[in-house]
Amino acid sequence: EDGTVLETDNNVPYGETPSYNGATPTKAATAQYTYTHKGWTPEVTSVTGNATYTATFTETINQYQVTFNTAPATQTIEYGSKVSEPSAPTADGYEFAGWYKDAGCTEKYDFDTPVTGNVTLYAKWLKIVNVTWVGNGLSKGSTTSVEGNPVTPPEVNPIPCGAVLAGWTDAENGNYVHGTSALHEGAQPSIVVAEDKTFYAVFADYEN
Repeated sequence: EDGTVLETDNNVPYGETPSYNGATPTKAATAQYTYTHKGWTPEVTSVTGNATYTATFTETINQYQVTFNTAPATQTIEYGSKVSEPSAPTADGYEFAGWYKDAGCTEKYDFDTPVTGNVTLYAKWLKIVNVTWVGNGLSKGSTTSVEGNPVTPPEVNPIPCGAVLAGWTDAENGNYVHGTSALHEGAQPSIVVAEDKTFYAVFADYEN
């Protein structure tokens, strides 16, 4: 099909049928198709004059493997078709956060994208964190979130007489690390955590 001459048979007697004796013709595969030699066009017949025959090919649409780096099975997908999004996997202590194209989970995979080659998809996991709040020496409950997401402290009541809530610290009787000294009474700053934590309310003297 590309014009390459594969074989020339000279001096074939009138009325005889020529025979091709070379290597099986090939055609380079594309991302979409693989080609197999089918025959010749026009059909090879007995000689009545000079003739040129062109190889013809059968095309087969390529299939590709879509591999998930965790529980779901591998999918075999035809070129141009789309991956079926599997049910979300589970893991103790973690929350599933989607499928990604890279091991670092920086580029989320779009399941509306047609497949054009082999694909490996990576599950992104976020650690589930438990935050315990202690205010005025008393437990104020706990919050469950995932790493990197902000959590909002609870209201503290009662507040020590003559004081205002200034913020929260992750060390009992330690330094004030969340919020600012300019917080007004009752203000609740959001705190981002990456692991289980206990936070303690920090109070400041009330000033008129």
